Amino acid sequence: MWLAPGALTPSRWLLTLLGTAGTVGAANALNCYLERDVDRVMARTRNRPLPAGRMDPPVALAFAVALAGVALPILALGSNLLTTGLGLLALVIYVGVYTPLKPHTDAAMLVGAATTVVWLALTVLLDVTWMVGKVLVTATPPMVAWIVSAVPAVTPVNVAV
Repeated sequence: MWLAPGALTPSRWLLTLLGTAGTVGAANALNCYLERDVDRVMARTRNRPLPAGRMDPPVALAFAVALAGVALPILALGSNLLTTGLGLLALVIYVGVYTPLKPHTDAAMLVGAATTVVWLALTVLLDVTWMVGKVLVTATPPMVAWIVSAVPAVTPVNVAV
């Protein structure tokens, strides 16, 4: 929050934090909903509520959509429409692009790098610090590649469903 221009009141800071956390939670819940069949066959994920059958898929989907529907307006109240739009864009890219690509190609990690590049372009365009973005763009692909290489051989990319 200290990178934002101007000062945020405690209430706006809290609303922004809650809206961001809710948006991320909605994206993760939608990801769990979409990947429940693959998660069922992976040792690391088979005990999650959806693959284990402890939660009905329609309930998970309704929760995820409702959470996004509440979180994005809260984010707008705490920040501004640009921030809210970027939050919605991140959710859509994560759920609509990254998640469907994961089972098919390791290049899905480049989606995360691409969103960082967009963030960098917007911060430069909006005259906000660009150095943090440059570090993230430089560091993200090697870190993700290192993490992916450390994961055991059973990943969504090579699991037959």
